[in-house]
Amino acid sequence: MDDRVIKKAIEAFGDSTRYEILCLLRREGPLSVNEISVKVGKHRATVDKHLKLLSKVGFVTRLMDERRGVYVYMLTESAVRVLDEFDKAVKRGDEVRPVISIPVRKYRILRITRRIATNIIYAPSGAFLILGFIGFFAPVGGFLARVIWLSIFLVLAWAWLFFIRSAFRR
Repeated sequence: MDDRVIKKAIEAFGDSTRYEILCLLRREGPLSVNEISVKVGKHRATVDKHLKLLSKVGFVTRLMDERRGVYVYMLTESAVRVLDEFDKAVKRGDEVRPVISIPVRKYRILRITRRIATNIIYAPSGAFLILGFIGFFAPVGGFLARVIWLSIFLVLAWAWLFFIRSAFRR
């Protein structure tokens, strides 16, 4: 087999769920994500993630089933070849070592930085709300002055959120 095909096979067989999906598609033909998730016994989002990876390595293709109005996944020729070779190796008694994939969390620093940036961006809105309620409950001035104070800071908090959301929507 070609080195590229072997690398693709290793990536596809790196998880037992992906191998189970490949065997299911070979056995039953084109299936939708919902049908696969029911038969494999995994959540739809999990199956969708595995199908995206299998599609990326070129082992499954997604086609629209006009009759049912859903997308179905089916094996490609390379996937059938790899599965056949795998089955032959198992029948011959060759040593087939399972490939273990360990999920690696990439870009953790970016997620933390994004959370900090989000908190910094929304902090002024929270500060406006706090100042508005402090002024409202302060024992200074009349009731109308305190309501106006609270209203001003509620409008400032809303305006800040509106400004931030419209700035990041672009």
